[in-house]
Amino acid sequence: MNIYRVDLNLFGAFQAILKTRSVSAAADLYGITQPAMSNALRRLRDLLGDPLFVQTKTGMEPTPFALSIAQNIDNILSLSKEVIEYKSIFDPLESDQTFRIHMSDLGQFTFLPKLFEQLKTQGPHIKIEAVTLSFDQIYSQLSDGQLDFAIGNLNKLNGQGIRSTKLITEKFAILLRKDHPILNADIDLKTYLQADHVVISTSSQSHKTIEDYLEKNNANILLKTSNIIALPHILANTNMIMTTHLQVAKQLIQSHNLTTATLPIQVPEVDVSIFWQEKIHYDPAHIWLASLIKNLFTDL
Repeated sequence: MNIYRVDLNLFGAFQAILKTRSVSAAADLYGITQPAMSNALRRLRDLLGDPLFVQTKTGMEPTPFALSIAQNIDNILSLSKEVIEYKSIFDPLESDQTFRIHMSDLGQFTFLPKLFEQLKTQGPHIKIEAVTLSFDQIYSQLSDGQLDFAIGNLNKLNGQGIRSTKLITEKFAILLRKDHPILNADIDLKTYLQADHVVISTSSQSHKTIEDYLEKNNANILLKTSNIIALPHILANTNMIMTTHLQVAKQLIQSHNLTTATLPIQVPEVDVSIFWQEKIHYDPAHIWLASLIKNLFTDL
């Protein structure tokens, strides 16, 4: 017997006859004609090599063999129904699924608080594993399923079985204390380059571009640090300035005596996108989280 050619509808017909003890009543219950139900019973008998149901004064009575396989047929149909209806069973309020997401360290600093603020009510048991990977690691782990999403300026990931959608176009700004003396005049290129700079050492390629520009133009870089937590305290208590993403700046000025100023140089805007593997594109859990992330970035 070729199991892959078995028609599951035959098992549905079996259930209907077992329940009603009548071919005609089973046909009505199953929503087909009586001849079609009789044909299904004939095919079942041929398939299983047993009469399955015999006509008696009280109706179509199941054979011992039919009774012995009834539970297995129920299980087959229940499992089949679960597979077909899988998309409807993901409930973010009940799920404790773990999602692994690549973000730069600055991305984690800026975005994770907003994400968990939403998860608190929309997915209270959802777990996030945030990692910072190299480009090769990102592609490899997206491809083999170790990584659920990657967020960042990663356009080289496009294609090759990977989907993406743009979340935000990121701009740059100067971050500095509110009473910084440089704010008393227009910040032109000369003033900008002569200022004392702090540079954040991060996995963000766009910040590396800023650092390279400052070094090339002999800017006065007093500090390079990867300590994001220390940055607002340093900027608030010195005359140093930092060039960073506008969203990072907005996050830092919320609780510190800081403000932003417009850059006197042209820095290309950066498209931040979310990337995922083609094979999870229709998975309900991933669809839900991707939608939540997109909405968060829309509100930035």
